[in-house]
Amino acid sequence: MKLTKQKYSLNLSTGICLFGSLLVILKMMTGSQIFLILFLILVSIGIINDKIENKILYILYFVPWAYVIKFYFNQMSLITVLSALYCVVVAVYILLYKTRISIFYIITIVSVFIYSFFSLLINSSASTVSILSFLLNFVVIYFATLFVLDKKVIPHYILFHALGLTVSGGVSFLGNSIPAIENYITSFTVLHTMNTTDNLYTRFTGLDMDPNYFSIQVLIAIACLLIIVFSNQVKLTNNQKVLSYIYIFILSIMGLLTFSKMFIISFAVLIISVLIILLKDNIKQGLYYLLSFSSVLGLTTYIFYDFFYQAYFFRFFSEGNNASSITSGRSAIWLSYYYEITSNPQILFIGDGISDHFFNDKLSHNMYLIAWYYLGIVGLLVFMILFIALYIQLKNNLNVKSSFSILSLSSIPLFIIVFANFSLDSFVMDYFGVHVFLVILTLVLGVNDSPELLAKAPIKLIAESS
Repeated sequence: MKLTKQKYSLNLSTGICLFGSLLVILKMMTGSQIFLILFLILVSIGIINDKIENKILYILYFVPWAYVIKFYFNQMSLITVLSALYCVVVAVYILLYKTRISIFYIITIVSVFIYSFFSLLINSSASTVSILSFLLNFVVIYFATLFVLDKKVIPHYILFHALGLTVSGGVSFLGNSIPAIENYITSFTVLHTMNTTDNLYTRFTGLDMDPNYFSIQVLIAIACLLIIVFSNQVKLTNNQKVLSYIYIFILSIMGLLTFSKMFIISFAVLIISVLIILLKDNIKQGLYYLLSFSSVLGLTTYIFYDFFYQAYFFRFFSEGNNASSITSGRSAIWLSYYYEITSNPQILFIGDGISDHFFNDKLSHNMYLIAWYYLGIVGLLVFMILFIALYIQLKNNLNVKSSFSILSLSSIPLFIIVFANFSLDSFVMDYFGVHVFLVILTLVLGVNDSPELLAKAPIKLIAESS
């Protein structure tokens, strides 16, 4: 009976998200704001009425849609509105049902808020709105982590995010055959092209503004999907397994079509890492997947050899072999940020403050540099403590005693997010909080303290959500 109710609840959440997607598509096709108003009402009702552990599903699904769920392109995304609503609803729930929260957990978020608002004192371009918008990305996952009380919800979260990302990419593909959608997408972004000697390729961006930022969302989704497929800590249903493989396949194609150097390199590292760990843990299973992947790769290369040669060979080897060419000009920007940070003691230690301002009006194209520039060493430590607190809270919820192994399969999403963000400013993007949340969820699947793979945590909510 309980499983039936849970399945019904998830189906309802899925239906709301898919219908919400349809409303956004209709807005894109017609330009009528009424569809976006209906979208906001529908998803808000879902967040308010759904079970406490399911409320985060709507944020996970619609984060990839951030740029298209806007009334006007120069206004804030409705993902910010939905995130704020989620935080208010969960905060009210915590107060009504007197949910217990550790003092350490409370102190971490208070410290983050205090340090973030310190930006108002050190940077005249900082504003309360921009700081709150930035903090929302982390407050959402702060609350969401409190209500992960069963490992069985982890695949639901990962699959929901993958679904939202896949559908958003599918909508972008629709633009190739539906002019109204294509015009809508091109009205808020620019085409990113790559010109080889014989062909002009348009880089795929999904519903994002930049192919590189879309590709990292794809990369993290694929990494997390691979973890739930191969982890012995969760048992997927047949439908979940099929959906996982479908999402991995579709998202891989979308990622390759971005022609992102970062994606290609990180994707190769991801696949090789998974195969090595599978071979280490179970040589028979590892050889099976190694043979399967090699066969698919060989067949794909044979069929699309000309495409791969012209597009990817040109992408990697036609622009020279110096640092600037290999990094597409990023190395010069990295150095300018590094020199500015290290030459200014204030920026070095306490940062330049959280604002919409970038050094020389340019993004750093490196998550660590932009975070360092904004927060300084002190701020980096404060946010690192927050991430550690999220992991500790999740371990306590699930009654996990030991920590994850660095060489385990579940560590791969962490390595990927650390590695890929050397060339992206993900720290200031809407999706970064979600990525941190998903990576922490997968890390918990790397430990096995309990003899019951799906054991529930002893910490219970005082009352169930209606």
